[in-house]
Formats: sequence, structure tokens, C-alpha cells
Amino acid sequence: MLAAAVLLPSLVVRGCVISTYAILSPSMEPALAVGDLLLVLREGVDGRALRRWDVGLFDRTLDPEVGPDIEAVAKRIAGLPGEWVEIRDGDLHAGSDPNDLALVRKDDALVRALLVSVHRDVGLAPPWTGAGIEDAADGSRLDGAGRESWVYFGAGVRDGDVSDPGRWPVRDTAVEVVVGEGDGELLLQLREGADTFQVRFAPAARGGLRLGHNLGGGEVASDPAFPGLSPGQRVLFWNVDDGVRVFVDGRLVLAHDYPANASLSPGGTLHNDPGVGVAGGALVVREAAVLRDVHYADQGEHGTAPGNGLTPCEVPPGHVFLLGDNSRKSRDSRYFGPVSQGLLRGRPVARYGPWGRATWLDAAGVP
Repeated sequence: MLAAAVLLPSLVVRGCVISTYAILSPSMEPALAVGDLLLVLREGVDGRALRRWDVGLFDRTLDPEVGPDIEAVAKRIAGLPGEWVEIRDGDLHAGSDPNDLALVRKDDALVRALLVSVHRDVGLAPPWTGAGIEDAADGSRLDGAGRESWVYFGAGVRDGDVSDPGRWPVRDTAVEVVVGEGDGELLLQLREGADTFQVRFAPAARGGLRLGHNLGGGEVASDPAFPGLSPGQRVLFWNVDDGVRVFVDGRLVLAHDYPANASLSPGGTLHNDPGVGVAGGALVVREAAVLRDVHYADQGEHGTAPGNGLTPCEVPPGHVFLLGDNSRKSRDSRYFGPVSQGLLRGRPVARYGPWGRATWLDAAGVP
């Protein structure tokens, strides 16, 4: 396991308000990558209230395994003072009663910033599989004249990518496509255990957008005024933290939150294979990507108990519970427990390098 270690560049003089740090490990990817250079507002002059999901730079003494050449460690603040926290099915649950913890949702901007690419390619190349995929000059053509034609991501979604699939299946997934020419409806489907969500986009000639739950279960959201999809538009569809979102060219066009996932039947298998389909005509899919939410593994003394029986962790007053976004490569509070707020050195306000990634950042590390 690696810490998200950060080291003060030797050629930069620290000021009284802003410090500079360089990210040296991948444990906070995708928010912070190796080589990122951060401007960090010192905690003593930062008037912002401490919030869940903020990224903090903490003194190296939080973890006895951090070497003496490291000044500070970057982690995400997941649990707040005085509450109980638990990692369950890859998500954070928290509350004041250890016997009644609730899923903690991330806001849309943070979800989008933390989506991890599992597979991305031109068209619907393997591991996409299904009948009716035809090669097209700029992607893959699906023919759904008189019927629905579907292809599915055959590799399953785990906490890595196709080349390094990881150990844990991930429940919260997303699919992104760029559409080409065609007159058919684009269909996108996401499964999370016993729940299936399917969105249907009419082409520009007809318009309309519908979201259904559990196939025959009926429509749960719609936008009859949606103008329809046109060639070249990029669609992002996710089911994350019990919330479904649909974006077209970066604009939110449909949202649906639900209280909780339906339970799998005893001995049931988690299915999380995204699907892409077409109905009532043909459609070219120029690009297709499968993505996933960050998946916090229930590892470590404070993330799981012996025998993998989950036990909530109490965060004492004046302490916080920290997680690394790249869970498989992070040493965090799952291993060394809650840490004192007094070890917080500051929170980032900007990434000033590498040049292509330079941007202002909010406290959660989102541009």
C-alpha cells in the first residue's frame, strides 16, 4: 500500500499563506495524479469550514509507515468528528448511531471528477459482445429496425480496468457514448444487483427522453421536450450513490434519486454489465466507454473486522476519517484509524503543474 505522499519542492520558498506540494504516489487518483503540483492554503489562514469530501494535506506523522523524507500526505476527509463510519459495498456510510448508518452521497461535480475509466475504444469493440454489431467507417453500427438490438460489456466492472480487473466487483457504474448517423433510438442500460435502469433517447427527428426502472417496472423520469440526439453528441449515463444522472455534451438533462437498492435474492450474483442498444432503426456508435465510481475497499483494521464482518469505526471529537480515492493503492484511516484535525496542514486551491492540468481547485479537489 502506498500513501498519497507529497513533498515540498526544494526550489520553492514557502510563504505564510500558501504552501506548495508535489504529489508523489497514485493513491488519490483520479483527482490527484503523480507529478501534480499543488498550491495549498494553510489551515491557520483558511476560513472555510471543514466539510466531508474535502482533500486535506496532513502531517506525515498520521501514519507510522510514512518515511522521514515525506512532509505531508494528501487524503480525502470522509468521516467527520463525532460520527461513526463504515465501508460497505465500496461506498461510505456514516451517522451518529452505529446501528443506523446511511449512504453518504457525493455531489454531481465530485462524482464526475472521480469517475474512473475501465474501458474506452472506438465503437463497440470487444469486450463488448452481442448480436448485430456491424463495422462502420467511424464506429459500430447497430440495427434495431422493428426490434431492440443490444450489446453488453462482457468483462464485468471491477475495481481496476480491463488489463488489471481488481478484486472487487463495483456496483456504481457509468457508460459514455458518442453517437453517429442513424434514425434509431439510443438505449443505454446500467445494472446494480437487482436494479436495472434504462434510458431511451429519441433521435432529433422525434425528440424525447425517458428513464425506466427494472425494465417492466415503468417510467421513473422523462423529458418530452428533449430535442433528441444528433450525430456527434456525447452522452454520459451513471448510476452512482443511489442517483441516476444523464448528461448530453456535459449538460445535465435528467436526474433521478432513489432511496436504496433492492436486495439481491439469497445466493444471487451481482450483475453490473452496462448495455448499449438501439430500437426502431439503426444507429452508429462512434465511441463507447465504461466507467466506474471510486470503490473504497473494506480492508484494514478499521475498514473490516476479522472474517470480513464489517464493524463501524467511531470518529472521536476533533478527529477525521481519511480515505484515498485509489483505494487499492492507499494507506489511510482504514489502516491507521481516525486522525487528529490538528495534523491538517491545509487544503488545495490550485494545481499549477503540469501545465496541461493547471487549474483552480475547490476544497474537494474539483476544478
